[in-house]
Amino acid sequence: MTEIANDLSKLNDAIGSVSKENLVSMVVEICRTNPSAREFVIDELFVTEDRNPQPETPCTISTVSEGDDDSDNSGETVPQLGATGSKRQRTRYAVCENCKEEFDVTKNTRRSCSYHPEIPEADVDQFIDHDEQCHGPMDTEENRINYPERFIYECCDRYGDEEPCVRDWHREVKYEYSKRARY
Repeated sequence: MTEIANDLSKLNDAIGSVSKENLVSMVVEICRTNPSAREFVIDELFVTEDRNPQPETPCTISTVSEGDDDSDNSGETVPQLGATGSKRQRTRYAVCENCKEEFDVTKNTRRSCSYHPEIPEADVDQFIDHDEQCHGPMDTEENRINYPERFIYECCDRYGDEEPCVRDWHREVKYEYSKRARY
């Protein structure tokens, strides 16, 4: 192993062992003190609006059925892009309001997001010997995460460990920032 490869291996191990808070703090400090690092991070975290595909409105939602795959182009709509030639920048990564996952806005397609439009319900037949007096309620967020196969979605009669029934564009969570009161 070359010295550079050895150093990179050690660096990767160290980065993997650092808390998110410390890593963010280090990146902020590196960006503050090193102009070339700052430019690199800006290029990675921001994109111009013309590279940001947007779903057309009204939205087209496709349901997943047997034989569906990402190569299916039937009914595909062309995404609306930001203003042509726009140099206005926006963050490259966002959180989807439907699947709650982070996504790269430059790679968003009409089939990027998989989700159920409803909240799952506990299937009491799947909770054999579950006594709510002893074990607590069946229908909890923790149980939905730990035992998805025991929860059913009424929108499609599928269990939580099966393919979600809707494929669509990722839809960015819109945060509203309140203006501070001035005194």
